[in-house]
Amino acid sequence: MSAAIAVGLASGLVGCNQGMEDMTKEQKQTTTQLGEIATRTGGDWQKATPEDREFLKKLSYGNEVNAQKLLATAAGKPPSGGQAPPRAQAGK
Repeated sequence: MSAAIAVGLASGLVGCNQGMEDMTKEQKQTTTQLGEIATRTGGDWQKATPEDREFLKKLSYGNEVNAQKLLATAAGKPPSGGQAPPRAQAGK
């Protein structure tokens, strides 16, 4: 499953499971599992079990940073890091 699909699935978990009827059985299982992990951990990577972390890393092609962001997004939190600092305004 691609990371783009995983992020799309995570985004759908925040509101409701709209569009689940168009997913394959595997996609539905992945969405459900991701939602359960997000709910149980509140999006906190430190609260994820080793098995949860492996599942999330698998969805993120082994990239732990992206797995953490995926978990945060699935829990409805903005992912931390990776954002540029605010730009300075001209004239200040």
